[in-house]
Amino acid sequence: LKRVKANLKRYKAAVLKAAVEGTIVDQDNSTWEVTSLGAVATTIRNGFSGKPDAEAGTRIFRISAVRPLRLDLDEVRYLSGEIVDYSPSVVLAGDVLFTRYNGNPELVGVCAVVPENCPETVHPDKLIRVVTPREILIPEMLALLASAGEGRSFIKSKTRTTAGQAGISGGDLKALPIKIPPLKIQHQIVAEVERRLSIVAEAEAQVDANLRRADRLRQSILKQAFSGQLVPQDENDEPASEMLERIRNDVRANNHSPQTVLKTQKRVQKRANINSPLRKKPLPSVAETTATYGDAIASRILAAMQPDREYARADLADPLGLTTGQWNVAIQGLKRAGMVRQVGEKRGRGMNWSEQKEGEDDNRKEYWRGSCSLSGRRRQGFD
Repeated sequence: LKRVKANLKRYKAAVLKAAVEGTIVDQDNSTWEVTSLGAVATTIRNGFSGKPDAEAGTRIFRISAVRPLRLDLDEVRYLSGEIVDYSPSVVLAGDVLFTRYNGNPELVGVCAVVPENCPETVHPDKLIRVVTPREILIPEMLALLASAGEGRSFIKSKTRTTAGQAGISGGDLKALPIKIPPLKIQHQIVAEVERRLSIVAEAEAQVDANLRRADRLRQSILKQAFSGQLVPQDENDEPASEMLERIRNDVRANNHSPQTVLKTQKRVQKRANINSPLRKKPLPSVAETTATYGDAIASRILAAMQPDREYARADLADPLGLTTGQWNVAIQGLKRAGMVRQVGEKRGRGMNWSEQKEGEDDNRKEYWRGSCSLSGRRRQGFD
C-alpha cells in the first residue's frame, strides 16, 4: 500500500509536468507566449499584517491553508471587526494565493486557486494574492505553471532562508517566467489535469483508508496473540499462573534463587580456570602434538627462557616468529598461571624496570614490550 501511494505521487508529478509542457492534450501546433507573471498580472500583493485577535468574527486564512493546488477553507483564524474593515485583503473567487513564508522550504511558493464557494475571508501578510485577466491567463492554468516544470524550479531558486523561515518576495513572483498557451488550450489542459488528479485523489483516499485498516488489524492481531485468543486453547493445559507458581516452588525447593545460580556459575568458571592446562600441569613441549595451539606457543616461550634472566618481548617473540596477537595471548596466560611475571613498567620515553616487592600493588599498567622473567614461585620447576 505504501508503494502504491508513492507511485500515485510520482504519477501526479508526471501529470503536472505534461500539463506545463503541453503534451497532455493535442495542441494542433499552437504557439505558447513566453512572458513573465508581472507582465500579465493585474494584482500581486501581500495580505493583512495584523495578528488574529478574536475567537470569532472575520475569517483570516492560516498559512497552512495553502497547499500545492489545494486551498483548505477550514484553516482559518479570526479577526475582530467587520469584513469591510479589511476589504483590500479580502480574497475573491479566482484569486491565486501563493505562500510567501514557511518553515518548510518545499512549501514556499506553492499556490492554490480560491474556489467559488469560499466564504468572505482575509488573506494574511505571509500569503501573496495574484490576479490575472481571465481572457489572457485563467487562474487554474497559472497555478499549474507555477507548480511544476520551469516555474517551480524558478521559485525554488529564489527561495531565501532568514531566521529559520524560508520565503520569497512579490518581486520574485513578478519575475516568474511563464509560457501561456492559447485560451482554448488552457481550458483543455485544466480539464484533463482535473480529471486525472481526481482519479489520483480517489485512489489516495482508498489507500489511506486501507493503511488505517491494516494498522487497526495489526493491533487487533497482537492483542489476540497476547491474550491467548489467536489460536485454539486446550482446556487441559496447565494455566500460566499455576505453571509460574510451580516453577517458583521448584526453585525454592532446590535453593536455586537467581543469586544462587549466579554464584554457582562463577564457581564453575573459577574451577574451570583452575583446572586449565596452564595451572594443572607443566606446559607440553613443542614436539607434543596433543597440546593445543595456544599451549604450544606458551611452551615455546618457556623453553626459550632461562632462569634469573629478564627478557624483552623482541628477545622472544621475534626469534620464535610470533605475531603480536600470539605473544599477547600466550604471555597473559603464562602470567595468570604464575609462570612468568612482569618486573617493570614504561616511564617517559625509556623503559625503566623495578623488581616487584612483596605485597607491592600488581595492578600497574602493563607493557609487555618490556622485560619479563620467570616467577620465583615456579622457577625451580623449569630449571
